[in-house]
Amino acid sequence: MSEPVSGQTPSRLGFTEALELVKGQWAQVWITKSSLEQRAINLITTSGVLVTLSFGFVTAVTKSHNSSNFTYSEKVVIVIALAFFAASALTALTINIPRTYQTPSLWDVLGVPSGNVESDPLSRLKTALEENNRLNDTKAMRLAGAFLLQLLAIATLAVVVGIVAS
Repeated sequence: MSEPVSGQTPSRLGFTEALELVKGQWAQVWITKSSLEQRAINLITTSGVLVTLSFGFVTAVTKSHNSSNFTYSEKVVIVIALAFFAASALTALTINIPRTYQTPSLWDVLGVPSGNVESDPLSRLKTALEENNRLNDTKAMRLAGAFLLQLLAIATLAVVVGIVAS
């Protein structure tokens, strides 16, 4: 099999070479999808652990005889931190909502024209790949937002811990 020339589009390649190119891109779509969803699960787990530690901290401070209970402003900041953790986990959950990813038809993979005479099989495969990449891009943006929310929660909680510990 000949190597594709750099810069050539799939429509300029032979069908077999183009199909190999699309097959590699298709595998990358599924690898990326799986990676994003696993990272979202990890973020949810981390948020749960940090919320548990936050409740432990709050309990330790309120039960301690050496420290005063939280002031109103400290309570507000703790609630804000917990809200950021919850928002982070909820945002991460949306990443794992089942979405309809395009899959190639057998006829497109074989290069057999279907009833759709307006586009050739490689064009339909390319369109499906672009749609799946768009779905992965959306998941990646949501994951970045969830990580940002978690970072804000940690920073907010760190402020309260710093104030109470001083």
